[in-house]
Amino acid sequence: MELTEIEDFLALARTGSFRRAADLRHITQPAFSRRIMAIEERVGAPLFDRSVTPVDLTPAGARFLVHAEQISRGIAKAVEDTRAASSALNNPIRIVISHTLAVSFFPFWWRGCTRAMPELSVRLTGQRIEQCVADLREGLADFAMVHASPNLLPFVDAAGLQSLTLGHDKITPVMAKRMMGQSVDLLGYAPGSFLGRCVEGLIHDLPRHRRLKVVFESPSSEVLRAMTMAGFGMAFLPLSLIEDDLQGEFLVPALPKRYQLDLDIMIVRRTGLLTPDAERLWAHLNQGLTQG
Repeated sequence: MELTEIEDFLALARTGSFRRAADLRHITQPAFSRRIMAIEERVGAPLFDRSVTPVDLTPAGARFLVHAEQISRGIAKAVEDTRAASSALNNPIRIVISHTLAVSFFPFWWRGCTRAMPELSVRLTGQRIEQCVADLREGLADFAMVHASPNLLPFVDAAGLQSLTLGHDKITPVMAKRMMGQSVDLLGYAPGSFLGRCVEGLIHDLPRHRRLKVVFESPSSEVLRAMTMAGFGMAFLPLSLIEDDLQGEFLVPALPKRYQLDLDIMIVRRTGLLTPDAERLWAHLNQGLTQG
């Protein structure tokens, strides 16, 4: 059995929803349903009771869940042990982070942390927002740092997770200044991505004559920024990534302010005890919020 099949099964077992599990696995719901049926055919037993909502495990599915979680944890442990063996750092705090926050928010935030606790070290791994939360759940990281919206979280199920808000950001539609006055198409995020879902909500109410044609897709805000700067269209980008571009007037707003969306910058951890340094960092963050 492939590891992807194990993760497909776990996604459905954890969410109880084919639609939400398909979003987590970045495929369409019909394709995901076919994958689950293929797994059931492989093990020779129905694993999910589809007659109830949310979808529930059958007795065979509950038994398979025990083995699937053991396999997933074993793989996660193997990956983490391999990473640690190749690292020059001794017991660093492990943070998975979206690429956008890694290049915009993190350096200044971490400077403040190390001023208070200069002995801390960190191993930072850039991932898609959805993968950050998955890595956190699998024990590959102490913390995940991601964007979140008050009405749209980057994780389907908050059970077993704790979070703090570190700051704020905003998605804003922009285009290259030289494209002002011209009709532009949309440079979009990959389907199913967190920021892609945010943008879908923003453009849903656009007037019919302003409906945008998607001509390019990428999961990366940095790639969309580069394509926007080059004049290929407009994109909805995090303000933290493009503040200098807006101040220098390389980029300009492409739509009215009502098509912006406020975001939180969130740090997430699992419940349960972390390493001493990770716990010290969490206590420091909590103390800062209390004092603030």
